[in-house]
Amino acid sequence: MSFLVMGLGKSVKVVAEFLGAKNFSFQVWDDQKEMRMLAEKKSWEVKHPKHLTSSTEVILSPGIAAQHPLLVQAKEKGCHAISDIQFFFQNFPNTRAIGITGSHGKSTTCALVHHALSQHEIPCLMAGNFGIPVFSTVLHQDVSPETLYILELSSYQLEQCHRLPLKIGALLNLSPHHLERHGSLDGYAKIKEKIFHHAEIAMVGESYPRLSAVLRDHTNTVVLKADSAPLPLPPHLTSPHSVLNCAAATTILSALHPGPFSFQTFKGLPHRQEWLPPVRGISYCNDSKSTSPTAAACALEALKHHRIFWIMGGVMQDDDLSVLIPFLPNVVEGFAIGTSALRYRDFLTQHHVPIALCNTLETAVLQATQRAMAYQPSQSTILFSPGCASYDAFQNFEHRGDCFRNIVASLGPVLPVLN
Repeated sequence: MSFLVMGLGKSVKVVAEFLGAKNFSFQVWDDQKEMRMLAEKKSWEVKHPKHLTSSTEVILSPGIAAQHPLLVQAKEKGCHAISDIQFFFQNFPNTRAIGITGSHGKSTTCALVHHALSQHEIPCLMAGNFGIPVFSTVLHQDVSPETLYILELSSYQLEQCHRLPLKIGALLNLSPHHLERHGSLDGYAKIKEKIFHHAEIAMVGESYPRLSAVLRDHTNTVVLKADSAPLPLPPHLTSPHSVLNCAAATTILSALHPGPFSFQTFKGLPHRQEWLPPVRGISYCNDSKSTSPTAAACALEALKHHRIFWIMGGVMQDDDLSVLIPFLPNVVEGFAIGTSALRYRDFLTQHHVPIALCNTLETAVLQATQRAMAYQPSQSTILFSPGCASYDAFQNFEHRGDCFRNIVASLGPVLPVLN
């Protein structure tokens, strides 16, 4: 069998490196000419999918949807398409792994599980949508058979998964997101539920809208409940959504190890409600990981006792903004960037929140800082929670968050005059 690695993003580029290291026959393809040129420099064979035969297995970048014309063409030729996650289990079928998915909170829940297991000196690795390509863990090293993989799985990855032999498959929550790709909330949910299909234990959040269907279809199912969180929690984990993450992590951990578990020393993750050093008494919160209105709503809820100057915007993905309405009373003013700026302006104006359109993130930070200084610095928080994808102006949410950090760090004693 030969392989085609389609889409040379971070997670599957390392698949090509793995195939090359193992002397498999493979080709690569990317719609962008620049990526194809980089592949040629690595001496990888670049092959257009129209030349495929039915004996070729296509390993997809998560960014390639099932409706992609070249993928449709490949499937018409009889090619089988899978994600890097599925291909990993094909090559390492005895891997001990748990999978965690959901519309939000999955990265932090994975990190909490990893943190607690590491405290008990249980060998474990985090990978997947978390930002660590799963094949990078085996490319240059041997992994002990006892190692437990903690996999964060997105709907994009699960879309092309057919059999994941997980010890635990956990689905934390569901809110409308990526519907421009998945078609409907029901279609999105069914893709997320693939995490259960071959798992030894299914775990599902108590607020999941299809909870009864999951309980009906999967016999060994555990409901994730908010009252499972280990108390007391450190101050940065006491917001409602953080408590839910801690509760989910605790239930997952309890199925893996007798414990006890504590999150007191867990410091949180970069770009997830990350507090930066104050400037002139003003607080700054970097929540660049917020790529949906629901995630932004979680940040606004967590800061409900603050007076918020909110920077938002990026690539809007047809998500419902109404989830933000309950949390708008604490927003003093909004600052919109990116291709979604006009939509946010119309939404916030409709709900009587002043908002400024800003051409760049730097302009937004400067304007928000000036407005916070004029308001009451010691009671002001500038929250960068975009509620949108980042790829209109940034490489990814990490790049976006790093830019925000750098802008805040560069604020001097005198702010530039904005025209």
